[in-house]
Amino acid sequence: MGTLQFVIGKASRQHEAALVEDLIQRLQDPKQSKDRFFFLVPNHIKFETEVRILATLQSRLGYREQYAQSRVQILSFSRLAWYLLKNDPAYQSPRLSKMGPVMLVAQIIQQLKQTNPQQLGIFQGESDRPGFVQAVTEQIIAFQTANLTPDDLIDQPDSVVAQALQSQHQSPSQEIWLEKLRIISQIYERYLTLSADRLSNVDIEDLLVQKLHDPQASHDHFYLDRYTGQFSAKEQAIVEAMIQNGASTMMSLVADRAYPPHELPDEHNLYYQSAAQYQRLITFVDQQTKVDLLPPIMAAQLPLRVGNDLLAVETWMEAQAQFQTPEVKVDFQGQVSFLVTPTRLAEVDQIAAKIRQLVATKGYRYRDFLILTRHLASYENIIEPIFKRHQIPLFIDHQRSMANSPLVTMIEALFKIKQNYYQTADVMQLLKTELLTPQDVEHATFMEAVYQTENWCLKYGQGGKAWLRKAWQPIANESADLMITINQVRQYISREIAPFLDQLDQITTGRELATALYQFLVQQGVDQALLKWSQAALEAGDLTLMEQPQQVWQTFCNLLDEYVDLVGELTNEPKELLEEFIAMIEAAFGAAEYSQIPSTLDQVMISETGMAQTNQRSVVIMMGSTDDVMPEIKTTTGLLSDPDLDLLRQGLKADQFLPLSDVARSNHEPFINYLGMLSGTQRLIMTAAQLSGDESELTLSPYLIGLAQHLGQWDSNHQMVLGTQPAQIKPQAEFEQILPVISTPAVSMAYLLATRRLQADDQTWLSDGWQSLAVELNQLMPGRYQHLMASLDYHNRTTNLPAPLAVKLYGQPLGDDSHGQLMGSVSQLQTFYQNPYEYFLKYGLRLQPRDELEISIDKSGTFFHDVMDQFMRLVKQQSVDLADLVDDEALLKTLTDQAIQVAKTKQVSVMELAKNDQVAAYQVYSMEKVARTMTRILSLQAQHSDARAVAMEQPFGPRVTRPGDDNQVVLTPLQQQLPNGKVVTLRGRIDRVDQVVTDQGTDYIIVDYKSSKRKFDLIDAYVGTDLQMLAYLDVVQQNLSNGRAAGAIYLHLSDPQYKETDLKKNLTTVSLENHIYKGILLNQEAFLTSLDDGLTSKSPKGLVIDVNKLGKPKPGLNRSEQNNFQAKSGTSLVSPDQLEWLIKRNRWLIHQAASEILAGNVALFPVRRGAHSGLEYSDYLDIYQFDQMLDRYREITIDEDGLIKKMQAELEGDHE
Repeated sequence: MGTLQFVIGKASRQHEAALVEDLIQRLQDPKQSKDRFFFLVPNHIKFETEVRILATLQSRLGYREQYAQSRVQILSFSRLAWYLLKNDPAYQSPRLSKMGPVMLVAQIIQQLKQTNPQQLGIFQGESDRPGFVQAVTEQIIAFQTANLTPDDLIDQPDSVVAQALQSQHQSPSQEIWLEKLRIISQIYERYLTLSADRLSNVDIEDLLVQKLHDPQASHDHFYLDRYTGQFSAKEQAIVEAMIQNGASTMMSLVADRAYPPHELPDEHNLYYQSAAQYQRLITFVDQQTKVDLLPPIMAAQLPLRVGNDLLAVETWMEAQAQFQTPEVKVDFQGQVSFLVTPTRLAEVDQIAAKIRQLVATKGYRYRDFLILTRHLASYENIIEPIFKRHQIPLFIDHQRSMANSPLVTMIEALFKIKQNYYQTADVMQLLKTELLTPQDVEHATFMEAVYQTENWCLKYGQGGKAWLRKAWQPIANESADLMITINQVRQYISREIAPFLDQLDQITTGRELATALYQFLVQQGVDQALLKWSQAALEAGDLTLMEQPQQVWQTFCNLLDEYVDLVGELTNEPKELLEEFIAMIEAAFGAAEYSQIPSTLDQVMISETGMAQTNQRSVVIMMGSTDDVMPEIKTTTGLLSDPDLDLLRQGLKADQFLPLSDVARSNHEPFINYLGMLSGTQRLIMTAAQLSGDESELTLSPYLIGLAQHLGQWDSNHQMVLGTQPAQIKPQAEFEQILPVISTPAVSMAYLLATRRLQADDQTWLSDGWQSLAVELNQLMPGRYQHLMASLDYHNRTTNLPAPLAVKLYGQPLGDDSHGQLMGSVSQLQTFYQNPYEYFLKYGLRLQPRDELEISIDKSGTFFHDVMDQFMRLVKQQSVDLADLVDDEALLKTLTDQAIQVAKTKQVSVMELAKNDQVAAYQVYSMEKVARTMTRILSLQAQHSDARAVAMEQPFGPRVTRPGDDNQVVLTPLQQQLPNGKVVTLRGRIDRVDQVVTDQGTDYIIVDYKSSKRKFDLIDAYVGTDLQMLAYLDVVQQNLSNGRAAGAIYLHLSDPQYKETDLKKNLTTVSLENHIYKGILLNQEAFLTSLDDGLTSKSPKGLVIDVNKLGKPKPGLNRSEQNNFQAKSGTSLVSPDQLEWLIKRNRWLIHQAASEILAGNVALFPVRRGAHSGLEYSDYLDIYQFDQMLDRYREITIDEDGLIKKMQAELEGDHE
């Protein structure tokens, strides 16, 4: 005759003591000397429970020496199955691992997709999404565990579905429901067929039930503890078999009382699920003739395990679940505390500091602490580094997936190369795992070659068949050393990777595929590379990291073995076989997890509240007590929605039951949090952050607020918990306020440093508490302390170069002086005025941004310049006037085509990129469209202007000629003597020089092509950020024997789209307006009218230059000398004297910049004018680390009106 007895009490009671007491009495009973005793707990707390119970038995039974017990086994359900079945022949059958079901389901779905995708019905579109296979597998296993068969899921007589439908009115949603179940049933049935000869976990549970019906079980005693949720159908069957066949069964339940049959409490009652579990089991006992139900051991007979404050927590949680509010506790003893911090980072940091303080001052050990949170994902990236800073040993009781391990990434990338045909992104993903490298090349050398190869491939869009060529050749004059380096990587891919991938085309069975993959990885030394990683982690003392490479390799080998055993002999076409294998690999590793073993016994445990915990730790910290997860609103996320499962529950039989519904799980949330809060014996600390990791606002959990109010720890005036921490502890704070941040010297010093910074900014005093901490830290770590405190006086300022060093860095040969001149372009000096430090990085250190898979602005600009240059030369060669091409479209197209072709031949790298990349090819197509538009615009402009080009791409200065210049005259450079005896020499190329002849003489106009809209800005010219146009005017004027440089204008190269309103206008006029010239021009009207005949009409309106008839006078240099015309914004009209003044100012700016450069000025001092600064579009922001609050700008405060007055004053000789 067997017995069943319950130990019933609230979480504040010591249930385990009653179970162990019964165990001890039976162990000492001579009549039961041959009986076996099984103490069952959830698997992940088995080890702790075993250590504790054996220690208790040793003490109670009087053993002083080492103690062992063969009759008592502390096990979980799965370990009980192993213990009882290990010698059973059925248990020795081939096993289906945790990844096995996923592999089988992946294969089934892949076969359905290949043979008849319509069979997947409404899931057809979902089947390619990541996680679908895992979701199907989980649903099938859930049905297995619930005792549901595939036939139960089909609408046929006596099935679960048929029974469910009888209770419902027919609706369209039922058809979708039936369709879902039909598809799952079909996959489920195929799964059972494929797995028929292998043992799954569900099969093992069935074998255990059978074993428990063995007569030997009549001498077995079972104790069940810490099972606080609903049993699955299989687990229920196991427990019922224990009760039915065992000598005795004793089970602890967390409940307030024993509920009689058919008297369940309200579903919101904190103990509802425990009461339901109790009733299921006593109902089962009532149906048994050989089992006695003994009176339960109730709470009054159990010792208390917590203090009064934790009892108050229990009282409040019971009331809260029933939507009641108990009276405020008046005798608060400080066993419960609250901590609210600004951020999660600060929350974890102060938790760690609190633990360290309690260990140091209250005699706790690290193993006395349990940190619980609802979901660790919100904290997983910050917990370990913070606890490491605080030097606290830590064990995170949370399974980590292997899906993102380097080995899995490498295998997936290997097959992607095959499927996507050697795309560079896939090749780089493979090589960057650092698991596949040549064994005859030093690892670091090869990885450096990989990064250089990636840069080269991205620059030119290399990929695909390029990886299989004999050798890569230089495209844009790359060095021989670079080509040798990158060909080393290409060679590895073509000689080592490609043959293996080609081999896959001949493989038709899973066994061949698995064998080929394993042999390839071993030959390439992947297993040895993983072993080296483990050894490196061991040497670094990281035992957890040491195990991971070994585990993932072993998992991979087991996966291949199981794959071969399951489907290895099935044949298929190579492509389909590979697709099935890849799907299996991804799904299987998605289910695989690293096993974790604590590296030491004395460490803080971190876990989730949904997992069963031991209740023996002294301090529990409920981390992340915010209302988004405490309580959590549960929603089903699987293939079947909660309404789907609710409908299915209507037809379940007595031995079938599914997991709790969303409503039931939400109602169970208070109980889960209650168990977490009462897991400790001495202290409860509830913490919360006010901001999440993405800076979104968080709200405190109603549990935290309610408990704080109940325990008198709520500030009702400020609506905040008394434990709320400020974002920054003030310098005047006393020691008690500083205490939460005191931990290791390094951590405490970080807080001290932040406080000292605040003190300096606010110019306030430092409290005695902070000063005492500073003295202590200075004694402990004097060097580090002084170094960090010195940072308070740090400013983000550069150190100028010594002048001799600057001369060596920038200087170039001039005569006998090897560093006699500073040679460069006008734009380089503009960079200096934008930010001297950027000039140093760009032209001193020559730092360049990484070339990427795109046509950069400078390359597209070069293409446009080449087209414009070649087109104008061809026009000149044809001896035709540019204006005549408007009526000769055929010749215009021919000349344009020729110009574009010449430009393409000069842009080898751009054309190579366009050949390999569709986006780049489209960019080239768009550039050609712009070029064709612009050649037509040049012709139209020529019809309205007397100006004609006399020079294209006109070089000035040394070393500026290039192929195609055809012995073009090179103008003399701009050159000035510097105070240090050196010379500044400016060189460059002027896009175009036009000539216009008037009665007053010959005038020359500089034309500069721009890919974006550009205007002449008088302020920019004055402060040095726009030196170009005035410098070009200066160059031309200095090289003229007669005539004058009369202006410099910008032409925007574009292919604008017409607006709807444009269609009502003359489209030729609209085109001219869209490409009107802006710049600086002499204000003489004869010159302006020759430049644009639109100004000669009755109502003057410029068609070429941005000048119209005089309107309402506006301030600025914008009126012609006789006040007939007025320039629009972006164009300045100046007198010859004013132009000369601006050019002289420009020369001075050039002289000044060159002098400062050679003097070593590398200041981080960007210019700022209004909302724009020298930091815009900079490639070096990460180097600057420029702080908008602390660092300085060179502010431009002068306005145009003030500048004009200054100019006029100097021109009139009124110098101040």
